[in-house]
Amino acid sequence: MKYTLLVIVVIGVLFLSGCSDDVVITANTAALPRLSIESTQITADNGQVYSIVINDHQLLPGYLQINAGDSIEFINKDNGRYSLIFNNDFEDEILPSGTLIEHKFIQSGQVHYTALFLDKAKKDEETVLQGVVVVR
Repeated sequence: MKYTLLVIVVIGVLFLSGCSDDVVITANTAALPRLSIESTQITADNGQVYSIVINDHQLLPGYLQINAGDSIEFINKDNGRYSLIFNNDFEDEILPSGTLIEHKFIQSGQVHYTALFLDKAKKDEETVLQGVVVVR
């Protein structure tokens, strides 16, 4: 029964994401390879999935408020690898170009993270991006 409910929720989310008139970055993430997934399911407890995109050496958005139980996809649309470094219990991860990782945030509080551009040969200066996720 839980599996059937999960399948229905996933299909519904996928259907609704394709019905939007807005350009939504998350609609294109299904084709991106997933490197590491904290949670492999969209939860039936109404947890939302948000996206933070690295593009043109910027975090979009750099500050995000979510609820406990929500997930964030970190998507690299830039032309090089980034190291994601978190100040909580998440392991640091390498995020190659054209990939995403997803983390589920359970505890409330502030999570500061850094995205460090690793392919310095492609850019003269070092790129260090700082972001904050506030979990309510």
